[in-house]
Amino acid sequence: MQEVKVKGDPLDLNKVYTLVGCERDGDPDNVICRFQNVSGPRTLAVTIHQVVTDYLAAHSPVAPLVEGRAVATDAPADLLSQMPGTSYRFS
Repeated sequence: MQEVKVKGDPLDLNKVYTLVGCERDGDPDNVICRFQNVSGPRTLAVTIHQVVTDYLAAHSPVAPLVEGRAVATDAPADLLSQMPGTSYRFS
């Protein structure tokens, strides 16, 4: 992670933020998607892929704009989400 902004402003180090992220096998409870020292983590009985699938089912057709706000340095620019055997590609 090189930079994070919330509504266009840099993170305020005096605030507490809520985020949703991945759970990796073997990580301690207070590490979420490589974010360390997370306070009060909760595990939800849902995957991000199911959330995206449900959202698309409820709101299709979807025509997202690639805004360039998030950049994966190790993936193609039009790749927003994937899981083994299934790819969700928007461009």
